[in-house]
Amino acid sequence: RNSIDLAADFVPGGVITGQPDLTTNLQAAIVAAHTLGIPEVTVVGDFYISDMVLLYPGVTIVGGGYDKTFIRATNSFPAGGTMIRGIRPSGWVPGAHNMGIRDVYLVGRNAKDINAIDINDASYPRFTRVRMSLFNNALSINKWIDDTRVTTDGVITYPNAVDTSAGGQCYFGIVEQCYAGDSVRCVNFNGYVNRWTFISNTWTESDLAYNFSNPRGVYETNTFMTCNIESVGSAFEWFFSINSPYHNVWINTSIDNGNPAITCQAKDGGRQTFIGLALFPYGNPSLVNWINVNPNSHRSTVLG
Repeated sequence: RNSIDLAADFVPGGVITGQPDLTTNLQAAIVAAHTLGIPEVTVVGDFYISDMVLLYPGVTIVGGGYDKTFIRATNSFPAGGTMIRGIRPSGWVPGAHNMGIRDVYLVGRNAKDINAIDINDASYPRFTRVRMSLFNNALSINKWIDDTRVTTDGVITYPNAVDTSAGGQCYFGIVEQCYAGDSVRCVNFNGYVNRWTFISNTWTESDLAYNFSNPRGVYETNTFMTCNIESVGSAFEWFFSINSPYHNVWINTSIDNGNPAITCQAKDGGRQTFIGLALFPYGNPSLVNWINVNPNSHRSTVLG
C-alpha cells in the first residue's frame, strides 16, 4: 500500500462526519504508517484534535486541499501547545527524515495561544499547500527543543536534541505554496536551520512574518523565492552576533501593506542578498518602512 486512509482505516463507519475529535485516530494512523513503511496518511474531512499529534519520520499527512481537509483545535486544546510536532523515535540517528504535510488547512482559535507545526531535528521535511490561521506560531523549527533547554552554571544544553549542545538541527526543508494569516508569527526559527528552500509562500495579516531573533540559533544558506509578505507589523526580526543570520538569498520578495492602521517595519538585518525586492507602496515609510537595524551598520545587498 502507498497510503493509509484515516477515515476508512481508523474511523468507525469509515466516514468523517459532524466534526468529531479524531486526535487518537490520527495519531494511530501516523504510527501505523511509520511502522509499516507506508509513506502517506490520507486525510479528507473536517475534524478536531484536542491534543498534540506527533508526526513520525517517513510519513506525510495528505489532505484533499484547504477547502476539503480541515484540522481544527478544540477549545480544550492546551494553551501554549502545538497541534502537530515532528518526533525523532529512539534509534533514528542523527535525526528524523522525510516527514511532511500537504493540502491541509490547520485552524487554531481566536485567542492565538497555540502553535500549528513544529519540526525538530529533521532532514528533508516538506510542506506543500498548507494553510494556517489563528496561531501564535504557524510554522516553527526546533521550537520544542529550544523550549526544553537546560541552563547549568551558564552552560545551555538541549536534552531533547540529537546533539545536546546544538539545539536542534533541521536541514534541506522545503516550504512551498503555503499560507499563514491572522497569527502572531508566521515562521519561527530556532536551533540550526540551514539550506531550506521557501517557494511561493504568503504570510499575511499577522504581527511578524519571519522570526530570526533567537540568539541561540544559526540560520544561513537558506533561499526564499517569490515570497509575499502582506499587511504584517514586521517583515523580519533579527539577532546580531557572529552567528546571526547571514548568507540567505531572497529572490522576488514583495513586502506589501495597504493598511493605513499599521506600519510594516521591513527591517534590514544585514548580510542578506535580495534580488528583485519589491516594496508596495514604494517610498512611503508610513506604510512600508525599509530600515537598517544592524548595530554594525552592515546592510544587505539589494539587486533590483
